[in-house]
Amino acid sequence: MRKYFTKTNIVICIIGIICVIFSSIFVFNSDLLKGVDTEYHMSRIIGITNSWKSGDFFAFIHLDSENYGYAMGFFYSNLFMILPSILYLLGTNIILIYKIIIVICGICTAISMFVCVKKITKNKYASTISMVLYTLSSYRIITMVAKGFLGELFSFIFIPLIILGLYEIIWGDEKKWYFLSIGFIGILNSNLVMTEIMIVVSFAFVIFNLPSLLKISNHHIIDCTRFKALLKGIIWSLLISTAFWLPMLEQLVNST
Repeated sequence: MRKYFTKTNIVICIIGIICVIFSSIFVFNSDLLKGVDTEYHMSRIIGITNSWKSGDFFAFIHLDSENYGYAMGFFYSNLFMILPSILYLLGTNIILIYKIIIVICGICTAISMFVCVKKITKNKYASTISMVLYTLSSYRIITMVAKGFLGELFSFIFIPLIILGLYEIIWGDEKKWYFLSIGFIGILNSNLVMTEIMIVVSFAFVIFNLPSLLKISNHHIIDCTRFKALLKGIIWSLLISTAFWLPMLEQLVNST
């Protein structure tokens, strides 16, 4: 245990906690600052719970208080709404649930950035600085406070994992391609717009580093090992996320 509970690690944990508290300080008020989509995401939690009560455990169509359906589940994954919906089912206040999720997102975001940068740089100081800048970034705070885009807030947890996955595939240990899969599975089940952005960023990243990915030698011999690892990451991301994107695709194809 002494290996982990060093003075440096304790200081890093304290810095991370301060960043999370400072970035989400508004949740510690008695009321809740209402962003553009705050009520919408609360309605998702309530709708999923109502659907569960009616026997619909997949809850693609969320029931409101009048038992009318709203097909949010087809275009917004319910994966990260399971925990808040369970809490609501157990009788927890909806505003308290929202605040808990905000804090959990902050903690997971800080940990994700720290761990990913640490794996790339092998430097705790660089990792700590990255964690502070990322957790306290103005865009993340605006997303949380002014916009209330909960799905977009979830996506911040997975962006570092995608970057780490690309790094491992192109320059590191290509056997760790699963970081890319975890990142894309998470972000796809968080927010579609952020997924689109990261697909474009990842594509550009791969194109600019194609020689390293394919290991083209001076004799023009191509080693496809890393490219195969990239394909594995993409394929597993799609396969594991099928429960979300396949019903959505069916809706887009068959309706307007």
